Amino acid sequence: MTAIAVVKKDGKVSIASDSMGSNGSVTHNYGTKLVKGSNFVIGVSGSYRVTDILRDNVEDFKAPKTWTRKEARRFAEWFRKTMIEYGSKKEAEAAEILKHPIWLVMATKSKIFRIQTDYSVVEHRTRDATGAGAQIVEGAMHALYDTKLNSSDIVREAIRAACDLSPHCGKPIHVEDL
Repeated sequence: MTAIAVVKKDGKVSIASDSMGSNGSVTHNYGTKLVKGSNFVIGVSGSYRVTDILRDNVEDFKAPKTWTRKEARRFAEWFRKTMIEYGSKKEAEAAEILKHPIWLVMATKSKIFRIQTDYSVVEHRTRDATGAGAQIVEGAMHALYDTKLNSSDIVREAIRAACDLSPHCGKPIHVEDL
């Protein structure tokens, strides 16, 4: 029940989310699925609980001035340890794939990283999407990337497309520019 989009264009990075949430058969407006750190934003697809754990603890992570893949892996390890303390202890301790899938997309001022459910880190050069609306979001970002739209407009329109076309995504749309 999520759509997260992140785009890097013309030296700027923007990230956006929809607001729809579900606790099984009932959907509702969950609010933003974006968690702000000191110089980064995390988009969370998966458990509300993880979004709340991140939101409550993100200020404890000491962010680097310059993000590299190594620093993103350091964040992934901090996230794993935070999950041990507040969340999925068994899976996190074993660094196994989580039983309740969680995908994190990290936007920094110059980089895009995906943190997988096994805490591995992948760097993306221009864009990434995750959640139930990811295919729609990816298609929209692909179609809009080479237009005159800036990164903020691209992620907003990509999430709007997912909200309009998927029953698993819903407005309002939340956008953060780094």
